[in-house]
Amino acid sequence: MRTLRMNLPELYVFRNATKLISGRNALAHVAHELSLFAATRPMIVSDPTLESLGHIEKVARFSTRQRA
Repeated sequence: MRTLRMNLPELYVFRNATKLISGRNALAHVAHELSLFAATRPMIVSDPTLESLGHIEKVARFSTRQRA
């Protein structure tokens, strides 16, 4: 078996401020997450496949729900 040897830098810093939420009920929390930013008109970025599967409609519906 051949071992791959990589030349890594002495220091590498990666920062990511993105919050990922997943799970069966993740869409139910969209309105709450948007309210944390006082977002009133969120922009939904998608592609034809997600739209054809109905995911964009779900996101749009959940994003307009009021927080409980």
